[in-house]
Amino acid sequence: MVDSVLKTFGMLVLAAVNGGTYLAQQQSSESELQQRRSDDLRQDLNTVTDIHPKYSSCMQRLHTWKRKHGDDFALKFKQDFVSGDQEATAVNECRSQTKDFWRRVQMIYVEYGSDANTPIRLLYAESHHRRFVDIVPKFEVLDGYDTKSSENDIFDYSKVVEKSTKS
Repeated sequence: MVDSVLKTFGMLVLAAVNGGTYLAQQQSSESELQQRRSDDLRQDLNTVTDIHPKYSSCMQRLHTWKRKHGDDFALKFKQDFVSGDQEATAVNECRSQTKDFWRRVQMIYVEYGSDANTPIRLLYAESHHRRFVDIVPKFEVLDGYDTKSSENDIFDYSKVVEKSTKS
């Protein structure tokens, strides 16, 4: 009987030790995962920050084109781009790069949710997005452009950040 009790007690102690070890490993894994996620977020934020000067330069180019060509700037862009004009080609590249910039911002919200909310809002507030929306969609006049595409969520700031509130 004593042997049986000791054996049972020994198994309980072993189970407790193994359970404690398992719990410690699980907590360590969760901590490592959280640290990795934090590092990934920091890296993605740094990437967006690194490409911001190019974004700003492109926004300046788009505004310069608009000032130069007045109210018909979008039609002029389409005509010149189709004819192979170098300046219009550069404007088109900038149009694409500004959209890519906001897609990256949106991706950060989607990937990291509320973890990214504060740093992204501080860096790329709605006022920056509004300047983007005031001009870039008007350049979307090339044939084959689908204005209903989900890609156009980048033109709606609430859709850029909406997933961060769902996390």
